[in-house]
Amino acid sequence: MRDKMKAGSAAKLIVDALLQRFLPLARRRIETAQAQDGQYLRPSDPAYEQVLDSLAMVARHTPVPLLEALLRWRESESPKGANDASTFQRKLAVECIFCSACIRFAECCPQEGLTEKLWSGLENFVFDWLINADRVVSQVEYPSLVDLRGLLLDLVAQLLGALSRIR
Repeated sequence: MRDKMKAGSAAKLIVDALLQRFLPLARRRIETAQAQDGQYLRPSDPAYEQVLDSLAMVARHTPVPLLEALLRWRESESPKGANDASTFQRKLAVECIFCSACIRFAECCPQEGLTEKLWSGLENFVFDWLINADRVVSQVEYPSLVDLRGLLLDLVAQLLGALSRIR
């Protein structure tokens, strides 16, 4: 029992340390996506890529606390309230980062590593965006966000591919 608790707290420390590196890099990407006003490019950021690689390694061993932490991050960063272009732009940027992290996560996480509820949650996220993207962020109302929405849908499709290899 005590060893299990030790392993659990070690896993939490590893996830926390990784998140401390992930958060500022993710925030910077969200702000750059907003600053570029729809001209969102995929800037190569070696530090960010390195964090995603670390995330993938942690996913092999302690997937549950890691995915739960990513879900909490997504919830805390997602804008609430106003429906205007800048709010949607931030929402799309957050979803892109969440999705890119989940792709790396799903590529490395063993199927038995997650509960059915967490796997279903990821699948629901994917299908929700595939089915409702135009309703959430209309290309007619927000033409400046078409590129960013397209990027998110590309990432969602990649995540679907990663999930389908496991499930």
